[in-house]
Amino acid sequence: MIGDSALVVLSGGQDSTTCLYWAKQHFKRVVALSFIYGQKHVKEVDLAKDLAKETGVEWDCMDVSF
Repeated sequence: MIGDSALVVLSGGQDSTTCLYWAKQHFKRVVALSFIYGQKHVKEVDLAKDLAKETGVEWDCMDVSF
């Protein structure tokens, strides 16, 4: 968090989705970041992308799988 901005690590799960909505209520600018790390179900990343779009926040995804 920097001043009126927040970064939310968004997995697409219930906990990070709750954090996203909380951040939207408390900060002017919210950016969401998801990671591809070799998880079995990449569907989580698709859900995160959809959530970011639905809430109107900027979203990015980093592939950190090896």
